[in-house]
Amino acid sequence: IARAAERAGLLLSTLTIPMALASLPGAWLSGKIGFRNTTLSGIALAIGGFALSGSTWRADTPELLMSLHLTLIGVGLGLTIAP
Repeated sequence: IARAAERAGLLLSTLTIPMALASLPGAWLSGKIGFRNTTLSGIALAIGGFALSGSTWRADTPELLMSLHLTLIGVGLGLTIAP
């Protein structure tokens, strides 16, 4: 069970780390293109990631694919929380 918790935490880090990292350029991007455009871009990325994960994840989905979807969601959320 300890291994399962470790793998789940590692998988979730593919969401949280990109979210934190995307908030930094997201703040800069808000200054360049405006907070509305940055927020809408982030929401679009997050929705895309949620749509992909909702339509493709099954019990046998490879963790790499899950990580890619979570990264997309994380970047989108990071851009959204930056402004």
